[in-house]
Amino acid sequence: MQSPLQKYKKIYSVTCTALAATIAQCICLRASAAITFFDDTAAFNAGLLSHPLSKYNQTFQTYTGASAEFTGGADEYAWIATAAHGLVGETDLIRTINPSDTLKFQFTPDTVYAVGGLFHYTNNTGGFLGGVMKVQLNNGDVFVRSIDNASTFTGFESDSDSILSLELSHFQTTTPDNFAAVTSFVLGYTNAISVPTPGVTAFLLMAGIATTRRRRNEHKIESLPAKKV
Repeated sequence: MQSPLQKYKKIYSVTCTALAATIAQCICLRASAAITFFDDTAAFNAGLLSHPLSKYNQTFQTYTGASAEFTGGADEYAWIATAAHGLVGETDLIRTINPSDTLKFQFTPDTVYAVGGLFHYTNNTGGFLGGVMKVQLNNGDVFVRSIDNASTFTGFESDSDSILSLELSHFQTTTPDNFAAVTSFVLGYTNAISVPTPGVTAFLLMAGIATTRRRRNEHKIESLPAKKV
């Protein structure tokens, strides 16, 4: 037969476990970040200020010739650009060597929460070409974008999860002389110190309160005088 203390501990343990599971479920539901799409540079910059996020501008005047990959930035805004058959830098831009390749940017730290830029197609001499482009983020979100001119802006900002990669590719069909390219881009980033989201902070706080209450209640029960029979 269980003592009153053992029964109390069992009930309290089940209650705390259920509470923790409920909170964890709420956090998981919130974990899928909302992505905001921008087609205007001014609006994108205003979004950076509202977070707030630091800003890094990247251009490609110094990137020339063919390479397996290009890198840039530093620390919280470091990036790597790759394509299956390599990349080439020309006329203030970088593009894929093969027109069927995807141009992929990876942001090596998990501190980038916004990325936007002038993404488009070029011919094999670096001349602008418009068309319909597919843009995909690391979380699986896909955006199909009509590129009308060389100043067409495409940007994304995440409200919670960092953006780890961005891919530029053809939508549906590939033409022999259309290469995915980028003229410039902007990164919005935070410092390297990881700050818990509001949901995680609430969970940690409630877990601490529950632990404190459990210890206090156990102490009270254990200190109760035994009944005389």
